Amino acid sequence: MKVSVISVLALAMAMFYGSEAASLTKREVPDVMGQVETLTKYVEELTNLVKTSTQDLMSKLKAEELNSKAQEYIKSSRSQLEENLKPIADNMESQMKPLIESLKAQAEQWQPMADSLQTSMMDMWKSLMDSTKSLSSA
Repeated sequence: MKVSVISVLALAMAMFYGSEAASLTKREVPDVMGQVETLTKYVEELTNLVKTSTQDLMSKLKAEELNSKAQEYIKSSRSQLEENLKPIADNMESQMKPLIESLKAQAEQWQPMADSLQTSMMDMWKSLMDSTKSLSSA
């Protein structure tokens, strides 16, 4: 009898632990699937982040390259423009030099007359001021 009671208890315990193990196994499967889904989402987010970062980096590099090309173009255009304008500027200078010298010579000729006119105007002003003072004091 003791043996049968022990064997029944052993059988009951085995069934209990078996059912508990089965339910435990069933519970672990959804957790593993949840973890797999979480890892899958994480990998997808990481992949998207890497793609976005790579695209941003490429656009920045293209912008820098474009900026570099623009600066290079501006420098070359400037040097070409200077080369093309140098003969024109030299030609204008050579044509304007005689005119400027002629104007300077005329200004030197007119300077004594301008000085004389200034002196005359100052004398007239003084005379006007003196007559105004004499009228106001009278």
